[in-house]
Amino acid sequence: MQPPVQWGNLERSHHPVQTEVDLDSIDEPQERPLAPVFIAELAETQPLRSWPFRLVNWLSQFLSAVFGAVSVVFLLAVTANIPLVQLASFGYLLESSGRVGRTGKLRSGLIGFEKASRVGRFVIGAWICVLPIRFLSDYWYSAWLIDPTSTQTNVLRGFQIALLVLTIFHILAAWLCGGRLRQFFWPIIAPFQLAIWTLRRMMSSRLLSQLLDSTAGRIAPQLFADIRETEPLANWFLPAVLIRKMRSGRILSDAADELWSFFASLRPRYYFMLGAKGFVGSFIWLIVPTLLLVRATGRDDGVAIFCGILGTMLATGVFTILIFQQTHFAVHGQLRNFWQIRKSFRVFRKAPLWHLLAALIALIFALPLYLLKIEEIPGELLWSLSIVFLLFSWPTRIMLGWAYGRSRRRERPRAWWWSFPLAALVVPLCFLFVFIMFFTRYTSWNGALSMFENHVFLLPAPFWLGL
Repeated sequence: MQPPVQWGNLERSHHPVQTEVDLDSIDEPQERPLAPVFIAELAETQPLRSWPFRLVNWLSQFLSAVFGAVSVVFLLAVTANIPLVQLASFGYLLESSGRVGRTGKLRSGLIGFEKASRVGRFVIGAWICVLPIRFLSDYWYSAWLIDPTSTQTNVLRGFQIALLVLTIFHILAAWLCGGRLRQFFWPIIAPFQLAIWTLRRMMSSRLLSQLLDSTAGRIAPQLFADIRETEPLANWFLPAVLIRKMRSGRILSDAADELWSFFASLRPRYYFMLGAKGFVGSFIWLIVPTLLLVRATGRDDGVAIFCGILGTMLATGVFTILIFQQTHFAVHGQLRNFWQIRKSFRVFRKAPLWHLLAALIALIFALPLYLLKIEEIPGELLWSLSIVFLLFSWPTRIMLGWAYGRSRRRERPRAWWWSFPLAALVVPLCFLFVFIMFFTRYTSWNGALSMFENHVFLLPAPFWLGL
């Protein structure tokens, strides 16, 4: 359990939004994932020594990472379609790109997996626990439609109320005790846990311990040492944990402090401000060429043709610059970084080939997403489309940041005869993308206005203008 946070000092202890981010101060705290429920927990201070326990622990860490990644994508997809809150989702993508650019490590872009996994466990555990009450409610409603005054209807109503009270108490108890999945299903797995715990306590007794050490323990001493390690019931068995917390008399205050501390550790203000600055800077770059392209879709006259040609030329130049300027901003976090073209180009010259490949991947991954904008879907299902948008845009952000990180490793730029031609190749790529994007107005639900919903540089949502 994390130490309680003092409510009065929380505002002073919470770091304000920083323009230059110190990586050491924002690294995610690593929490050791727990093994499956069929193996009792080991003490945090006792390292695993045998390969079966290490294998189980590795699988637990892998599954926890996968669950965390799924939870991150789901949470970002939901927030991407909430007005204003969607800027925090955009800020997360920029922060992923920025961290990879600052460190040069791809894993630095995988932010907040443990925290997202914790939220996902809370939601999924509570949702599964609610399923029995939903099924019972369906049976009661069917009986009520047939005969509202029957004995069966009244009995089902009584069971429904009792199960509802028990379910609420069960979910709250699981949340107060940590909210891990095994704590939501402890009535089912408790017999297995207690049986294994009892067996391990028996094996850790002095007589059996000496007997095992002199016989089978000689063959696999590390395995039997891990097996004999036990923890008190009050550290992992939910009823015992709940009783211990209630006896302390601080169960509600500790839960409130932990909840507030967890919310503060998510740094919502930082991600929101980073996304807002990234949106404003990108929109300033895009507004003029986008307006020209939208005007070109109007009446078929000389003005429309002129706006189309000029808008295409400007959009090509803006896309060529902005695809790298946005990463430059994500690394440093200041709005003025959007206009530091010389600095960004010097970074490009240090790893031109990797920047070209990253830009190519970003543009290619963006094209299929226009097919998802052919028809608008109900607002409550927009998050499902945003999942696809995130799965395509998140890797491109990381790749652009990785190319930036490779540049920071080099002290001198590449030769001009190598870097300048590669930089020039970005122009036709962006021109082809602008050409295709211009004609997507015939397939997109919002028509020409869909060009303002530029998911390459703006929010990872298909129809955010209509929200």
